[in-house]
Amino acid sequence: MKLSPSARIVMILFLSALAIRAQTEKAKLLPTESAARRVQAIRTELDSQVGGDKFEAYKAQHEQLFNRWKQVVATFVMAQLEAEPELDQWQLRDQLMRVLGIKRADMRDDFHETPLVFPSVRYPVKDPAVWAVVYEGDIYNGAGGARVVVESYVVEKGKARLAGRGGAEMNGYALRLGGGQIYNPNAGSVSVLTHATAQWSSGHVLPAAAALYAVGPTGVKTLWKLTAPGIEFVGQVDSGFVIQYHDEDRHSANMPSSAIDLYMTDHETPRRIGHHFNGE
Repeated sequence: MKLSPSARIVMILFLSALAIRAQTEKAKLLPTESAARRVQAIRTELDSQVGGDKFEAYKAQHEQLFNRWKQVVATFVMAQLEAEPELDQWQLRDQLMRVLGIKRADMRDDFHETPLVFPSVRYPVKDPAVWAVVYEGDIYNGAGGARVVVESYVVEKGKARLAGRGGAEMNGYALRLGGGQIYNPNAGSVSVLTHATAQWSSGHVLPAAAALYAVGPTGVKTLWKLTAPGIEFVGQVDSGFVIQYHDEDRHSANMPSSAIDLYMTDHETPRRIGHHFNGE
């Protein structure tokens, strides 16, 4: 029987879906309930608040609680990476969503929603490989309480380890959609762009920050950071990224104030090679 072109496309899509489903079903995915309960217990403690003259002691205590949270997540990630050597990024992302208690519709076409998971080796992922994992949380409810966690995991000879952790540059900023994996010229490393808005901020354009991290076998390194009002991730290019932000001085002078910058990441330090303002 000869199939029409449209029927052949449907058949290919159907068979591809079956192959992906078969791979997912045979993957060894660890139970997430125990880690999720521990994360929820820590979150409950973090939700308890003390203000006034006890704030600094309370803040330090909650930083320690959040360190426990990170350890629970890291222990689970390492166990899952060791349990399934050919794990794909969406499987690990789904597992992390369950551990962190994130409930939303399947967003497998969205590369920009935390938790972010990027392996240095494309599917099927086999060691040696580096995994970049990014997620967020709050040590308390209020200005300055937001935390961003950027982690590097290395899987080699069947063993996983936490190589390093970063993200402190984004303390107090709540992550926004945008960014994600950016070109990194070094084999075995991943670059991740994050951008966020200052928590509990106000104004006609909200203060924001963006940071580019190199996630590699030796840990996490901050390659670049920008603080400016209204930072938005515009898109990726072959070897870089484009961002947009607000220039308040030009706004006050009634000049075009929406700046667009092009950065190239083909060297270790990002290079700004384009800068202009909309309307000029």
